[in-house]
Amino acid sequence: NEQHVAARTANRQQDIQHYEQRATVLNEQIMKTINEKEKLERDIAELNEETIVLLKAKAKDAEARVNQLQDDLYTLEETMKARIEDEAATGQRAYKKLEKDLKKLSDDRDNLRKRVERYRQNMRFINPSRRTCRNCRQRYAEAQNYNWSCRTHASEWQETSSTTGIWWCCGADTKDAPGCQYKKHDPKTDEHDDEEQDRQRAADDDRRKRAVAHCSACREWGHAEQDC
Repeated sequence: NEQHVAARTANRQQDIQHYEQRATVLNEQIMKTINEKEKLERDIAELNEETIVLLKAKAKDAEARVNQLQDDLYTLEETMKARIEDEAATGQRAYKKLEKDLKKLSDDRDNLRKRVERYRQNMRFINPSRRTCRNCRQRYAEAQNYNWSCRTHASEWQETSSTTGIWWCCGADTKDAPGCQYKKHDPKTDEHDDEEQDRQRAADDDRRKRAVAHCSACREWGHAEQDC
């Protein structure tokens, strides 16, 4: 019995030593794990501080950039506003100058018309046999007014480029080419008749101009698009 008790006591001591060794190992592992955890927490804290500092720096840079862009936008708006005001003032000055030039030209035209009318009256008084043709605008003597004296074109002069053109009625390629239609001179009467005939002639010229316009459908000259 004593041997049995001694054996059991020895086994129990061995188990206690074994458990103590395991407990020591576990305590070491626990301490190691705690140390690693504390180190990780310190690293995380340091990283968080670095991240916060970095984010603050980026936010500061972004704010400075936004402020710079706002300043640039304000400067651009002020520049554009000043330019628009300057262009508006320049346009007003140019408009006033054009109005002044137009009035001067109108006055010159009225004076020229008066001079022409005085010249006509004088010519009628000096040589009443000579008249002005309402079609070709030439002066002529009635005694020399034949069926072929007045020459006019049936169409409008059409420019095909900056230096060339054509009379579509006869194909002449110079603007001062003699007219292709022959008839007698038709004298003008009084000033009222002149104005009425001028308006009628302007309307006829406009119709002829539309009739010989450039066709946008076939890209050819000599007819309008609706006649293509």
